[in-house]
This record gives sequence, C-alpha cells and structure tokens, in this order.
Amino acid sequence: MSYYQITTKIKELLLSEPFTNTVVLGDIDEAVIEKQAMYPYVLFDVENVSISESSATYNLKLLAFDIVDVSKKAHKDKFIRNDNQQDVLNTQLQVLTRLYSKLKRDAEEKDYEVEGDMNCNSFNERFQDNVAGWEATFEVTLAHDMTIC
Repeated sequence: MSYYQITTKIKELLLSEPFTNTVVLGDIDEAVIEKQAMYPYVLFDVENVSISESSATYNLKLLAFDIVDVSKKAHKDKFIRNDNQQDVLNTQLQVLTRLYSKLKRDAEEKDYEVEGDMNCNSFNERFQDNVAGWEATFEVTLAHDMTIC
C-alpha cells in the first residue's frame, strides 16, 4: 500500500458515509472552505511520515464538521440551546468513529496497520461559516518493499 492507496481508501470510506458530502486532502492549517461548500465536510492531511526499513507510518489529521443551524425560536433549555450544535458534534464524531473502525477491520487484508487510538477534540467557529465538529489524529503504518539498490 502506498500514499495514494491510503489517501484514496480514506476518501472512499468517508464519502460512503451519509453525513459526509465533501472530502478534501491538503494542508488543514491553510484550508479555505469554499463559500458554496457542500456540508458536511471533511478535510484531511498527512501531517508527517516516519520511514523505517520495512514500513512507513503516516500521521493523519482530519477535521470533520458541519454547519450549525440556529433556530429563530427562543429556547429556555440552556443545555440544548437554540441550535443543532449537539447534533452536528454527534454525527461528525460518528463519521470519524466509523472511519477508524472500518480501517481497523480491513487492516490485515490490506497490508497496513492502524496504530493506537484515534484522538478527537471538538471545535466550533473555526472557519468563516458557523461550523462545529471534531479534529482527529491517528497513525497508519504501511509495509513497503523498497530496497537500497
């Protein structure tokens, strides 16, 4: 498995989710979300790669998020508030959880290994639009057969 294969696999798994409409690969810190973005949205990047004699470990970072809709109706419940932020956080965390689970499940037959756990941190109001979601990091190790010659 190579860089192309792992990034394509992640893209395909994310797009198979009902709560993901757009997947973009690139530098998350420099990302500019298109004004006409098709939410829910996932940005992901390969942060770095550690190469050994027989494998390469990819450190992946993902942002899974959706737009937060604010209701015009006043709500007295301070826990739920007058928006769907809890719904967005719930669905986007499920997208990341299923991605991680599917990658773990398919690892043995696809010649890669998901290392450790996926770590997720919630965020809101990170981009121009009123969005909320999760930033996730995890590692995938791919075997390679490169030789010195």
